[in-house]
Amino acid sequence: MECGAILDVFKTLRLIDEKKFQDGKELLIQIVSMLTKMCFPST
Repeated sequence: MECGAILDVFKTLRLIDEKKFQDGKELLIQIVSMLTKMCFPST
């Protein structure tokens, strides 16, 4: 959650552009999805 918040702050302060913001959000979603699958494997 902190990583997403940092991206939001960077975007608000205009430290990153929209493309980097979207790329970062997509990467975070993929990472969280992978970690969730590792914690709760479907067997």
